[in-house]
Formats: sequence, structure tokens, C-alpha cells
Amino acid sequence: DEYPDILPGNEDIRLLADNSFLLEEFLFTKAKDELSNITWKKQGPSVLFHGHCHARALIGNMASMNILKEAGCSVLDSNAGCCGMAGSFGYESEHYEISKTIGEDRLFPSVNSCSHDTIIAVSGYSCSQQIEHFTDRKTKHIAEVLAEQIDS
Repeated sequence: DEYPDILPGNEDIRLLADNSFLLEEFLFTKAKDELSNITWKKQGPSVLFHGHCHARALIGNMASMNILKEAGCSVLDSNAGCCGMAGSFGYESEHYEISKTIGEDRLFPSVNSCSHDTIIAVSGYSCSQQIEHFTDRKTKHIAEVLAEQIDS
């Protein structure tokens, strides 16, 4: 999303940027009609959704949450801000404790307050790693949750 600002006037970059989407953005805006043609399982799971900071900054969490609801899930937003990982930041030994402290502020309590049958869905790999490292919970990418909800 930053290339058009870095290379203004480059039409190839503009074309690429205009046709690049996050998964949830694509599903919610470009493939919305196709989503309504999918037969979803009648009873979906409870899902706590945690959006990656980059995705939240670009489009927010509503597209992800609405897609999960469309798939029959009962969805709660973690409302937790940053997980603390920030790409490779949390993997670096000098940032480990800071990374953990950020996660402990809101995200880990949000995750730990959920029942064990609630699915923890994420849109970012680093968020998944952070949650799984500091809580006893496994995560699923939003695409995995959606795939499991398709009634075959």
C-alpha cells in the first residue's frame, strides 16, 4: 500500500496497488456475492477474532468479523490492540519482555477469558505465534475457520 507514495507516477505500481487486497478485504468487497452463494454449516462456533495490526490499520476488523458472521460464527472482537510481536520484534531477545508485556496488557487476558471451545481466530502469523507462546491456546487463521464452516 506504500509503493504508490514511494514511486509516484509509476502506472505499473498503481495498477498493482489497485488490485492488491488482504484476504478479508477481497472476500468482503470483491467476492461478497459469491460468499452469499456458499452453503455454510447451520451452527457455527464461537470465535474470538484478533486482527493483525497491519490489517486493522488498512481496513479495520469489521470485514473479517462480518465474514465470520456470514459463515455462521458467533464472533467477538478481542479489542486488544497490538499482540506485542510486531513482526520479528518479539523474537529478538532484547525485546522479548517488552513484547510479552504488551500482550499481557489486553490480548492474553482476552484470550484466557474465553471458554476452551471458543476458537481463537487471527489474521496474522506473528499474532498467532504470540498467542500460542504465551497462552495455552491454539489459534486458527480466519481462512481455516471459514473453510471449516463450508457445508460440503
